[in-house]
Amino acid sequence: MHHTGRALIRLFALCLSVAVSRTVVATDWPDGYVLYEDTQSPDQRYAILVPTYEAWEKDGSLEDTNYLADLKNHLVL
Repeated sequence: MHHTGRALIRLFALCLSVAVSRTVVATDWPDGYVLYEDTQSPDQRYAILVPTYEAWEKDGSLEDTNYLADLKNHLVL
């Protein structure tokens, strides 16, 4: 599957989990994370954060840990 397709699937799954969550707290971006290429929302407000290659090498479990980010406020949702 193309990287963009996987990113969109992850974004959809993340949105579902946020919608189901009772309490959503915005936090600063985690260390070792960057914006995933071409994942910005059409209004450029949101995007997906993924671990850097270096962070992933140190902790392989980070491969499955991505975040939805509010780019305007520089926060993780």
